[in-house]
Amino acid sequence: MKNEKFAEITDRGECLATLYTFPQIPWPKSFLKQVACREEWSKSNFYPHNDLVAEIPFIIRTDMSLKIDVDIYILKINEKFYVPITSKGIRFISESEYKNRRPFNKIQDMDQRQRRINDFFS
Repeated sequence: MKNEKFAEITDRGECLATLYTFPQIPWPKSFLKQVACREEWSKSNFYPHNDLVAEIPFIIRTDMSLKIDVDIYILKINEKFYVPITSKGIRFISESEYKNRRPFNKIQDMDQRQRRINDFFS
């Protein structure tokens, strides 16, 4: 069984910044729908990027009856930011790797490329 407690973002394009807009999503905790989104992140000039490490407190499992065709991991970054991301966008890491790398997590906003993509879909 793979360790699903800690992860590194390897493909930020798999972040689901607007997942809250899909009514069929069974959020594990109701507060997540309000905080696991780009509107909440923008209040702190944060946007997920590659190389960030995180805890994985929640997982929304594949459920074809709800049209969820991939596991969705809710990452908790720096004890503050919740990020929904597909399993395709992360690499599982050990607890020791997480603890060693967490102090180096750099919180930053979207880069220009990501801003153009988000503006296009807004």
